[in-house]
Amino acid sequence: MKLAAHCRARVRDDARCPRSALGATLLAASLLATGCAAPSWRHVPHDRLFQRTAPAELHAEPKELDPSDWWGSFYYGSLAQLGALVSPGRYAQEAFAYERALDVNAFGQVPDSTWFENRHARRRMSPGAIYRGPCTSEGPAPGKLAVKSGKTEGVTPGLVVEDSAGQGWVVKFDPPAYPELNSGAEVISTNLLHAAGYHVPENYVVRFRLDRLESSPKATTKDRYGRKVPFTPALLAATLSHLIPESDGRVRAMFSKYLPGKPVGPFPLRGVRLDDPNDRIPHERRRSLRGLWVFYAWLNNTDAKEPNGLDIFVKPDGAPPELGYVKHFLIDFGTSLGASPHGPKAMIDGHEYLIDWQHVLGRLFTLGIEYPYWVTAKPTPLRSVGQFESEVFDPARWHPLYPNVPFERADALDTFWAASILAHFDARSVAAAVAAGEYTDPAASAFVTYTLLERRDKILRYAFRDLAPLDQPRIEGGRTLVLVDLELAAGFEPPARSRYPWRLVWHGDDGDVVVAKGVAPRPRIELDALRRAFAPRFGTDTGAPFYTLEMGRAKPPGRPTKPRVDVHLRLLSPDRWIAVGMERVKK
Repeated sequence: MKLAAHCRARVRDDARCPRSALGATLLAASLLATGCAAPSWRHVPHDRLFQRTAPAELHAEPKELDPSDWWGSFYYGSLAQLGALVSPGRYAQEAFAYERALDVNAFGQVPDSTWFENRHARRRMSPGAIYRGPCTSEGPAPGKLAVKSGKTEGVTPGLVVEDSAGQGWVVKFDPPAYPELNSGAEVISTNLLHAAGYHVPENYVVRFRLDRLESSPKATTKDRYGRKVPFTPALLAATLSHLIPESDGRVRAMFSKYLPGKPVGPFPLRGVRLDDPNDRIPHERRRSLRGLWVFYAWLNNTDAKEPNGLDIFVKPDGAPPELGYVKHFLIDFGTSLGASPHGPKAMIDGHEYLIDWQHVLGRLFTLGIEYPYWVTAKPTPLRSVGQFESEVFDPARWHPLYPNVPFERADALDTFWAASILAHFDARSVAAAVAAGEYTDPAASAFVTYTLLERRDKILRYAFRDLAPLDQPRIEGGRTLVLVDLELAAGFEPPARSRYPWRLVWHGDDGDVVVAKGVAPRPRIELDALRRAFAPRFGTDTGAPFYTLEMGRAKPPGRPTKPRVDVHLRLLSPDRWIAVGMERVKK
């Protein structure tokens, strides 16, 4: 009896099961056929909300992958997208073969690893720490900058230089007609993504005189045919000739510090890297990559292609010289906020794919009657900001330039996880990151800060619409369960309007028993007081000292559902409880 009830409870949680009645029925039958083993949280004795995964296994250096993206852009941007529209398999997979993320712990969190490291959501970073981001120095060392290679094609030039301390840097300049546009966007996005938890390079806004650049005799570049040619002083001067110095004779650029280790190419968006023994989870099933769409939508970073991820082979101190492990980075955020490679974004960017077959065919068959919602977006008046807005922005409709497999596989739980991190970015946090962009016009800083906060609020409302905004359960003093109300943390509702219905369930050998219930003014429950008050109803069998605290929020006006969270608890001793897991339930 208890076995069947537990299986039905698992099937009822539609946030974690197939998205159809038939799929749920098949899953229930499968669970009953296999005996429906006890839930995994009963076998996890830890009480750590954020924990590291196992240390990376050391291995030989993997083969460097080609970062060229012409085939990926063509395949994902056209062929795969068109095929998915007409493929019955796609719709069957969405209905019956829903796949959960695998890089999560019993609390739905992504543990620290070579892919992700919990930072701002784990413990609030100070504005100063967010302003510094991943940076560990003041930028390039004083003195000459030896040019090692250059990029001459396109509107904006780029260089690879080495400073007087021997440190390598990638240098990017803003389009001449739009100073501060790309450099500001890249540094701001870098610092916010770092605070969120992703591995990113150290990016700096640097103003310097061009006479610091010194062409190396071995410097090379590529001509228009892709051939390697010497990067002579004359070619360097021609490359920099259209830059416009500021009033003090310096030019502004974005300096990106070489990542420590050896680059071995981008990580694939689908499957695993076969020559990395630590890469065991298909990338489309990583919550850290699925939920990344939330942060990219927030920052309007539309260039989410495969080459904008980078694997670095790291050799730790004390390890054999030939062994190391792969660490995974996100790079190249110069097309975030309102920037594109050659100036401000087009109005359509962030709303549709570069080639969006769904809209192309829709407009074709409706003879153009379909009216793009985004055409009402107002142009941004600031040249250093580009086209960046929050009025038309709709998280449910946001698109990068090309389809991204992990983004397409994201579900409500992946989105909630990312939004739970985003909720911790208040006005001070965002303003600190924007300050690192070093806009000379205070209006630009104010506008970007305001727009980021408005887009944040829209994303949070979208992510929390069907799930209870309660997160991060912790036990204070071994006796009191405390949860974080993310909507209150984000400043959405005053505490006086919040009420939290709850009930405590004991999992005994003979079935589940509700031992207490009530309504709390805060998401805080004195477990030890409950244990004493309801001692006769609590079991004494120490072999099953498990409980579940079910908590929701009083239904506010306009919300169609009343979801809850189930926090699974273990009573280790009469005066010590620990949280061992959490599930989110829709009702």
